[in-house]
Amino acid sequence: MLKAKTIIDNRFWVIENDSGERIGTIAQNKDKVSYRVGDAIEDFPSFADMLKKKNVIIARKTRDVKKTESSTEVYSYPTNHTPHNHIWNVQMKLPLYTKTAKSSSYHCAGYYIIKFDRTWCKSFTPKLITLQRYPYQGPFTNKTDLTSALRKALETA
Repeated sequence: MLKAKTIIDNRFWVIENDSGERIGTIAQNKDKVSYRVGDAIEDFPSFADMLKKKNVIIARKTRDVKKTESSTEVYSYPTNHTPHNHIWNVQMKLPLYTKTAKSSSYHCAGYYIIKFDRTWCKSFTPKLITLQRYPYQGPFTNKTDLTSALRKALETA
């Protein structure tokens, strides 16, 4: 059974096979519906006619849990990018994301203070590798908590 996922409501769908691989598209204009799989294109007078002749089901949109957060947050921690590949690092207790879908470089969402040499510095969404190499405190969800932690760290240093 092929599944069509809505890209643009009542206009454009992507056809996927059972394994989730994209194999074609369905495009609807005012006078026809175009069904394309591979290089083959078939036109139908209506969407209902296409559904009768093709073995395709239209997938309903489901609400993703991550979509409830704003588009620039990862697990309620702010970022300055559109995050991709959200994960929670259980060992380090860090919200991680990548800047692009194909990137392998992880950033840590939120505010941090990092100790470089002998001084503490503020950092917003640093790379994971930085936090692995240097002592840090965080993540913090806002600048007020960051400033408070920085004052405490400077007082004890």
